[in-house]
Amino acid sequence: MKKENQLKNIDEMDNKLSLILDIIDRESNQDGIIINHNKYLEILCLLDDIVELWKHIKIKTEITEKIYISLVIINEDIIKINKKYYDDPYI
Repeated sequence: MKKENQLKNIDEMDNKLSLILDIIDRESNQDGIIINHNKYLEILCLLDDIVELWKHIKIKTEITEKIYISLVIINEDIIKINKKYYDDPYI
């Protein structure tokens, strides 16, 4: 993939990450649980979009490093907590 297309994909990934962080900021409680289930599903869809775009990125930039670190943190701190919360049949 051409560098300009990769840069475009990186910008799109960064925009989607910003949307995710905004949803987390607005919709999560103190425990990190996304109160609105639809917003949780929206986060998962945005994450899927980022992963698909990531598959076509071959260059490394400061933005890609920021995105990668943010995804790791989101996975560890948000997704695992919410997955347990929403997948637990006793809630």
